[in-house]
Amino acid sequence: MTTSSTARAKPRIFALLAAVLVLVGGCSSDMGESSQGVISTSTPGAKPTQHEPGAATSFTKVEQDKLADVNVKALTDTVAWDGVTEASRTPADPRYGERFAILAAHYLTDSRGHELTASQVDQLLDAPTTLHRYLIADHATQVDLETRRHIDPHVSPWIRSDVPENGASVVHTQLNAYTRASVNGQPADAWVRFRVDVQHDGTRWWLTGFNNALGSFEVELTERHKQLYFYSGEGWRRIPALK
Repeated sequence: MTTSSTARAKPRIFALLAAVLVLVGGCSSDMGESSQGVISTSTPGAKPTQHEPGAATSFTKVEQDKLADVNVKALTDTVAWDGVTEASRTPADPRYGERFAILAAHYLTDSRGHELTASQVDQLLDAPTTLHRYLIADHATQVDLETRRHIDPHVSPWIRSDVPENGASVVHTQLNAYTRASVNGQPADAWVRFRVDVQHDGTRWWLTGFNNALGSFEVELTERHKQLYFYSGEGWRRIPALK
């Protein structure tokens, strides 16, 4: 492919990746950041409530890590629904909150076979109804297109989690993971940055916010992309890749 044809193809490739890989309509790349997911938080100790649809918001990075070396084996090839719900019913310790965030992101991204029902989403989320609808519609679209989208645990992801409140009932996690998919037999793979907010209500963890944005297309990151997407702020951990 010539330089000119490569330049012409890049917007098309980027649009394809954005449509397939980014769950809630947002994307970012060298061309700038324009994520449109929804983030909402709920009141500590409150039972999940029906929210009004939230306004779109830009992807928000987590700027620091407070959990050190935990959850290094959180990713697997597949995540079962029972594993996600079991992770939600754990104590109000931020280590458990981060694990629930990782498994929820993994499960919601994976379109390789399992069904994602409104009942399941309701069991995970205490968030605006807009986000409920996005997640259900996105999953159905990916299944119809047979994209087989999923986080690849064989590529070591970056993670950081902030615990902004005393009592460890709220955890903000950013997971930068290589995500694979295909459209019409053509690969549509890229790094995706997931922002996952979770909160404990005294009994269990709830997903209170979910957002994501595209990073680099290449699995082998350049130093520039590492600086741009992964090295800002304080503290990062690597989750070891599955062998």
